[in-house]
Amino acid sequence: VLLLQIGWIPCVYTIPPGIGIEVSFPTESVSVPEDFGTLSIPVIINGEEIDGDTSIRFIATDGTAENISDYRLLTNFDAGASVTRVNVMIISDDVAEDAETFTISIRDCSDLSFVVTCSIGIFDTITVTIERNEGAGA
Repeated sequence: VLLLQIGWIPCVYTIPPGIGIEVSFPTESVSVPEDFGTLSIPVIINGEEIDGDTSIRFIATDGTAENISDYRLLTNFDAGASVTRVNVMIISDDVAEDAETFTISIRDCSDLSFVVTCSIGIFDTITVTIERNEGAGA
């Protein structure tokens, strides 16, 4: 069982048994328009079969975009997959504003049974840019 935690919301994700994994985002940045809806960011899980209780903790950090008013983290993890996703609802409003950013980081990866080696890959943080609205900026 893999316990994924986004902010303070834990999510259970089951993956097959083994000896080691590496988790990573596929890229370091992504841009979407404000009216995009739900952004689905892949999280790549590489490695051998996994045995034990492994956990991955994600954390979102506001930049110029703010959690709740500009975006909201959602959960949707597929059991047994080599790719899972962090889903983010991009919240559109009627305020003319410039592009805004926030980041999502893989904070840690660990195995509670100490059977599996769990490491974080090269892209441990992804920057999300919400493109500006029509008429925004100076």
